Amino acid sequence: MLGKLAAHGVRVSDMISLLTFVGVIVLSIFSWKTAEAITEHKIITIDSNKQMVDSIKEAAAATRLMTCILSVAQERRENEFTQLNSFCRSMSRLP
Repeated sequence: MLGKLAAHGVRVSDMISLLTFVGVIVLSIFSWKTAEAITEHKIITIDSNKQMVDSIKEAAAATRLMTCILSVAQERRENEFTQLNSFCRSMSRLP
């Protein structure tokens, strides 16, 4: 029945087929762009997470250093802070 109906010389079944084809193409392009965006977002998220972990590690090391320095006697504090191989510096580098 659809094959016999015509609008301006084009059969309705042909119009439906053409619209379906265009719809599939549009959905394919949308899916492709969405997949690209998701992949890019994953890459950005991984980089962001690595940077956050590095900052947390640096903050933890600084906190350990300051806690150690504050726990030693007043006379040794300056030496612990200025010497590169001091006890507190080695304690702050622990994982």
